[in-house]
Amino acid sequence: MTAKCEDCDRPYGCESGFPDLLIPFEAWRTISTNGDDTGLLCPSCICARLYRAGLRSVPCSFAGDAVESVAYETMREIRRTENEA
Repeated sequence: MTAKCEDCDRPYGCESGFPDLLIPFEAWRTISTNGDDTGLLCPSCICARLYRAGLRSVPCSFAGDAVESVAYETMREIRRTENEA
């Protein structure tokens, strides 16, 4: 049985565009389907639930084979350098 997002049924895994999006426990507990540390939501549904809960600028980190999280400032610098080329 494949694990799926509890909101949209997207199958879990990087191959289906569903890497882990890690957020602080208190934010997760606020938006989780069970109000605790269990459950599974895809990054898109996590963002939608955070927005509906009125939570903004929640720190996060992606974890998966296809992506590697870096600091926001680092990514801004990479993008700026790319756009100047």
